[in-house]
Amino acid sequence: MSSGAVLRVAGLQELLDRCQRLIRIHSVLRGFAETVCVLIACVLFGCLVDYLITLSGMLRFFVLVATVTITGVVAWKQLIGPLLKKTPEDELAAAVDLQFPELQEAMATLISIGEPGASSSEFGSKLMRERLQNHVQSQMRGIHPSEMVQSSMTFKRCGLALSSVIAFLIPVLLWPSGSQLLMQRFVMPFANLAAASNLYFEVPDANRTVATNSDVQFVAIAHWRTGLANALPENVVLEMQCDGRDIEEMRMTYDDAESQFSATLADVRQSLQYRVRGGGALTEWFQLTVADAPRILSATLQATPPAYTGRSVESFDGVVGDIRVFERSAIEIVLSFDKPVRVAQLTWKDWKPLEIKSSASSPNDSSDESASDNSGGQNGDAKAALIAPSVPEAKLSEPEVPVTPTGPMTLSSDGLQATLQFEAMGSGEFNFEIVDFVGLAAKEEATRRLIVQSDMPPVLTVNGIRNGQKVKPDDTVIMDCQAVDDIGLGSLEVHFQKNEEANQVQPAKSLIRGAREVADEFRLDLKTLDVKQGDTVTFRVRAADERPTPDPQVVWEGPFTIEIADDADPFVPSLLGEEDQKRLDAMRELEKQL
Repeated sequence: MSSGAVLRVAGLQELLDRCQRLIRIHSVLRGFAETVCVLIACVLFGCLVDYLITLSGMLRFFVLVATVTITGVVAWKQLIGPLLKKTPEDELAAAVDLQFPELQEAMATLISIGEPGASSSEFGSKLMRERLQNHVQSQMRGIHPSEMVQSSMTFKRCGLALSSVIAFLIPVLLWPSGSQLLMQRFVMPFANLAAASNLYFEVPDANRTVATNSDVQFVAIAHWRTGLANALPENVVLEMQCDGRDIEEMRMTYDDAESQFSATLADVRQSLQYRVRGGGALTEWFQLTVADAPRILSATLQATPPAYTGRSVESFDGVVGDIRVFERSAIEIVLSFDKPVRVAQLTWKDWKPLEIKSSASSPNDSSDESASDNSGGQNGDAKAALIAPSVPEAKLSEPEVPVTPTGPMTLSSDGLQATLQFEAMGSGEFNFEIVDFVGLAAKEEATRRLIVQSDMPPVLTVNGIRNGQKVKPDDTVIMDCQAVDDIGLGSLEVHFQKNEEANQVQPAKSLIRGAREVADEFRLDLKTLDVKQGDTVTFRVRAADERPTPDPQVVWEGPFTIEIADDADPFVPSLLGEEDQKRLDAMRELEKQL
């Protein structure tokens, strides 16, 4: 069938176009299947050889190049080439003639009667020509292109490609980690990868940075990719390479307790690469970087005592040894380093907070100051100011709970200086935790201990009166009161009370606020109290310092209760303490009995 005949028969061109498309589809399927088969075969071959003999990077590169080249050639010839080539229409028409001879005869008749040189007798009637043409077209519509294009070869190629894919997936499913590593080694021949063996070594903290002149321990833990433990390799070696020099080896020993291989390299001074080899397993190259650890160039501690102490600011250079500061001092620590750091923190080993106890004080203490200002008199005989009735129970406020001064120090923008501020509320040994940007920590060798000196409560001594002493109604009671404080006294006063009447307060005449020691003689003329036979007078002495926070520290002496008796001996101040006086009275009683 000629190309001219194709143009004369309506519908024949459409049939040939459908056959052309089917041929292209089969060409693409066959070419793609053959390309896949070749690619998988090359990959499996390269991975198998690499698994058996652990190819070097250069050999793996040659295998990769060969795989790409072979696959590219097959793809060009079997896939791309057929797509660019078009089957001639004469060949397609000939295939139609051979496959359908009846159609070929009908089309030949239709073409012959339609030629210009044919006689009128050969034309036939118009109806006959139309019926012949309809018959030819109906036959062409019933023809499917698959009847002319062979598909068995395509199915065979696709089946082979499917078998290749299954063969590729079997090791991936049965041995996923090893298959993945083999593929990485195949695709990236020059990458730093471990050997794809069943045995492999886990190296904890493999890529790390250590300080210069430090001892480095290398650890390798044996594992099996199949999960089934086999015999441990006998010869495990640590391979080391420094600055591209020859590889040096160090034997690693097995520790049964830790179930790991280990080796120690002493006094490391240069960076190096290393890997572990043994039992057919070979790890990738790891990097050990050697760098100088950060150092503290200078350290200063400045302590600013509370204003009420009157003490000057203290500065401690070096911040080493025992550092003694007063409680509630404002502490500022400043460190400077030889290189930028990422973390600077103060850590405590045995921080012990101060025992902050709220002073027990009478509810009348809030009025003591005004009472002290408005009371007193010449010769100590004037009556003290009257204040609210006393309550036997003392009030205790909630004690303060000091918080450990921890947390990161404030770093400067360049990381060369760090500052920390806190309030001295506890003692203990502390260190500085300094870490630079590569993870190296500063060596801490000095001993640093902060010792906080507490504000002690006043020491109060009262002489001249004894509890239970009998006194005449018109006598004068004399007491010697002495108070001493480590910082300064805020008040010294005597509280006295007749029977159950209101409490009265008389401050010390010689008190100078802030003085460390105050001694005062208290005199009370009992006639001003209008006492009589059987009455009692109770005395309490109170001393307080000037601590503002949480409140002043208060100490009491007493109560001393005297009895009013008309037949009592004249009041004579006792120079002995209460316990000494009791012993003296007991001796006098024994003397009377003898």
